[in-house]
Order: sequence, then structure tokens, then C-alpha cells
Amino acid sequence: MLAWALVLAGFGSFPALVIAALATRRRTGPADTAEPAKPARRLAGHELLAVTSVAAVLAVLSLVSAGAWPGQHHDDAVPTASSSMPVAVSLTEFAVTPAAITVAPGTDLVLTVRNAGRMSHDLKLDGRHGTGTLAPGQQETVDFGVVTRDEQAWCTMPGHRQAGMTLAIRATTAPAASAIAQQPGPAMAGMDMNAVPPPTWRPYDPTLRPAPGGTEHNLTLRVEQTTVEVAPGVRQQVWTYNGTVPGPLLHGRVGDLFTVRVINSSDMPHSIDFHASQISPDAAMRPIPPGGELTYSFRAEHAGIWLYHCATAPMIQHLAMGMYGAVVIDPPTLAPAEASEVLLQSEFYLGQGGGVPAMSQLLAADPNLVVFNGYANQYRSAPIHVRAGARIRLWVLDAGPSEPSAFHVVGAQFDTVFKEGGYQLRPGNAVDGAAQELDLQPGEGGFVELTLPQPGTYPVITHRLADAERGAMGSIVAGS
Repeated sequence: MLAWALVLAGFGSFPALVIAALATRRRTGPADTAEPAKPARRLAGHELLAVTSVAAVLAVLSLVSAGAWPGQHHDDAVPTASSSMPVAVSLTEFAVTPAAITVAPGTDLVLTVRNAGRMSHDLKLDGRHGTGTLAPGQQETVDFGVVTRDEQAWCTMPGHRQAGMTLAIRATTAPAASAIAQQPGPAMAGMDMNAVPPPTWRPYDPTLRPAPGGTEHNLTLRVEQTTVEVAPGVRQQVWTYNGTVPGPLLHGRVGDLFTVRVINSSDMPHSIDFHASQISPDAAMRPIPPGGELTYSFRAEHAGIWLYHCATAPMIQHLAMGMYGAVVIDPPTLAPAEASEVLLQSEFYLGQGGGVPAMSQLLAADPNLVVFNGYANQYRSAPIHVRAGARIRLWVLDAGPSEPSAFHVVGAQFDTVFKEGGYQLRPGNAVDGAAQELDLQPGEGGFVELTLPQPGTYPVITHRLADAERGAMGSIVAGS
């Protein structure tokens, strides 16, 4: 009965249990040193049960108070906040201010988050818990919970985290090597630049067909997010106009009117900028919200090959993700050619697992791939075929976003060079000269004309050879 009383006392009242335990120890322990030593005796059964029960209860209480009950990890224990820390946070394109917050472990972190930008943003801890979507000017106060270790919050709008919208939350006593997520780096490892595309692959058709009749052209461009193959075995998320990289080719003549309806079917704002137009960008190039649309009209007043692309900040990210295309406006006195092709050089920056690439890689201008018409080395696998002796015209546009182009056809020379609105070389010039390459900076374009007199395979490359090795290669096959 004494043992059960002690157990019940222990569960009902911790002080009572301790007193009982001490009393039992006093009775069963050694006598005071002033007293004569007595022979040790064995504990009676009921006394042994009492001591064992007390020890078990103390052990259980110790485990519970330490958060070490079997199956319970210390990190899983719900911490008790020692204080509450309110912090005001501002969201803009593309930053979180402050970029880092330092708190004492055990602090309940409460953030008042205001969107001071021009686009919708949010802020979520580990990408999961936090604010809802905040329109420009909106704010929300969110309890991020008790801080026990280093963590990170970021804007979950597509591409915004990679553009720099992150918030580091640092616990002052946490180790330097924190649990803050790191941005992924280049994903070049294991890529085989000599691999062959799969049987289901279809090349981007480079053929420039004659401009459509009439002087007014209507087109719908739908902004879509998808995943495509950009090299054999390499898939990458892209943002597109009408699902392709590059987007649709527009072709017309000087004086033609183009009316383009742009529908944003993605989950983030996008826009469009036509270099072929002369128009105030304030309204025509404004961001189109998800589900929104915009009608963009311009009259082509000058000849050339013109870039169009998404102009939403950060522009480098949207263009690198595939949001670009070309407008070809024929010069009024353009001579006939048997074949006319269009090649857009651009770059791919591969994100981890095919996701959005890190902004640091874009700013370092360190592409994984440099390509013609959206796929590495595609015109080696699907060469452009022409007739030997035929006059061919190659329109070339450097879409960038950052790499220049030194367009060259191995084994051939250009007797005509048209660059950025004017002829630099034409047949019959006084010195009977020829050109070996068309040099273009990002955003520039032009065309070259040539004749391949002998049957054979003529490589097409950028003579910036590091970029040729990254995928800016193709072939023209001249047949008899």
C-alpha cells in the first residue's frame, strides 16, 4: 500500500513524491556517522517497490520536461516564445527590405509586410507559410512563429525568388552554416553536346516565307509557361509567346500596320516590347496581369529585322526564359533570293531541375547554352538544304540577352551585308570585296547573302567559339 500511495502521490503532486522519496531514502540509507554502525539489511519487498516506482516517475517527468520522450525529437518540441518581435518589411522589384533579420532564439517573429512595388508579390517562410498575394500598395501582418534556427522567406511568384526577393531570418546562437536555402547554380554537368535529339523531336522551321498580302496584319500572342527540350536530354522551363522559343515570326513591308493582341495566360505579369515600333512605352509596354490582355498596334516605318521581347522587370530574366521573337520588314528594293532563312541566336541559363535559373548566373552572363532558334546544335541534326549555286539570304538576329554574335558560314563568303538598317556591302562594289562574318551585339540584326558554288556541307557557327561549343552550330547542305 505504501508503494502505491507513493506512485499516486507522485502523479498527483510532484512535491509529495519528492518528500516521500526522501523519507524512504532516510529510512533505508546509512545512519548518521555519530551513531554506531549497524549491519546492512535487505530492503523489504514493499520498500523496494516504492523506491523503484519513485525512480520511474522521476525519470518520466525528467523526459517530459526535457522534450525527450521516446519518438519525440528536441527540434519537434513546441518552443515557448520569450518575447514578440514586430518587424516592418517592404517588397519591391526585386528585393525584400530588410534583406536579413536577426532575432534571439525563442522570439515570436511578427512581420508587417507591405508591397511597395508595381507588381503583385507575397512573402512566405520556406515558400509555404506567410502572406497572401499582395497587390501594389497592400500590406498584411503575419505571425511567422517562434524562431529557433536560421530560416529563409521569399516571394513565391514565379522567378521572383531567383531575381533576389529573399529574406534571411537568423537566430543569433544558430551555427554559421544555417538551414537557409541556397540558390541553385548552373546545371551543366553531364551534358553531351554531341548527343542526337530523340525521334519525336521536330526542329524549329527557319524558313522565311513571303510576306502576306495586304498592308494590315493581325496576330494573337498568348503568354504561356511550359517545359521544353533545349538540347538532347535537357528539359528546361520556359516562358513563351504561343508556346515556342522563339515566338512566332512576323513578316511585312515598310508601311504595314501590325495589330497584336497579347493575352497573359500565365500566373505572373508579362508584357511586350516591339523594337519595330516607335511608341511611348508607358502604356503599350505596361505589365499585363495574369488573365489580362493588351492590344498593341504599330506601323512599320523602317526596314530590318527587329527584336520583340517581354519588357517586365527583371527584363534579363524574362528574355532569358524564352520570351522573344522577330519582326522582319523587307527593304523596298530587296533583290530576289531562292532561299531565305531566319536564325535567332540566344542563350539558355539552366535552372536546378529545369527550373528558373539563379539571377546571379544571369548577371554573370554565364550561359549553359548558346543556340540558334531555341535548341542547341539543331541544324546539325536537321540541316538547312539549299541548291548549290543558288543565291540564299540568311537573316540573323541576336536576341541575347547578353552574348554577342559573330555569324559565320565556314567555306563561304558574303557578297551582301545588311546590318541595322543599311547595306554595308553589295555586289559590284568598287573594290570587289566580300565579308566573312556578320557581327552583332545583343538586340542587333541584319542579313547576309551568299552563293555556295559547290555541293557539300557548310557549317554555320558563331565565330565566338566558346559559344559555338555551347550549341551555336548548324549546317547548310548544298545539293546538286
